[in-house]
Amino acid sequence: MTEIHLSGSVPVSREMHRFASALALAAVALIAAGGLMEAQAAPGRLPGSAVVYRGLAGAVAVLTVVLARWIHREDSRRWLRRVSWAAVATVPFPFLLGLDQGLTAPLPVALGLALLVQIFLGLLLTLSVATSPHWWDTPTEQAAGRLRWWAVATTAVLVLQILLGVAVRHTGAGLAIPDFPLVFGRLVPPTFTLPIGLSYAHRIGALITALAIALLVVRVVRRCSDRGL
Repeated sequence: MTEIHLSGSVPVSREMHRFASALALAAVALIAAGGLMEAQAAPGRLPGSAVVYRGLAGAVAVLTVVLARWIHREDSRRWLRRVSWAAVATVPFPFLLGLDQGLTAPLPVALGLALLVQIFLGLLLTLSVATSPHWWDTPTEQAAGRLRWWAVATTAVLVLQILLGVAVRHTGAGLAIPDFPLVFGRLVPPTFTLPIGLSYAHRIGALITALAIALLVVRVVRRCSDRGL
């Protein structure tokens, strides 16, 4: 196992970081696959590929436990251990129960499961970043504070957009506005109903989310350039 000892820090395992990063990517792929299956499924019915999805979800759950035990055994940071076990506690609900419940459950339950999915992914990404050797390259507090604010704000916008998408999917509002990029030939709908309002809010949210992500990327690139990374 390759360990890097940094001044004033705990030993950093490259293998642990790679494992955590690969697991986070696997979770992203699984979430994307679940979204595609939900989009293609008939109302109230599970697609035939749900069995394969559950098998892959189970593998992600097992690997999450492996990562948590690895961190608990080799990393002395108490907060990181807690994050790893929080990921273990979170994973069963959205992945092992979320597919069928997400398709057939009432909207509040579906929104809750979607939120759990994002929490789980956020925890895995935290583990990936915190096990990286670059974690110990602490920037100045003022610059880091501004970047953290942008990251938190962008994450909040993204989560809200995902929840809006769940609402659009479950209410069947995706086709409430038949044209794109205009709305009934206008910039603003001539009338508002619940489906039209949800669909329009989702479109506006997509623009805001894209802008927030672009601004965050620019700030991160500038920060890395200033630090010679």
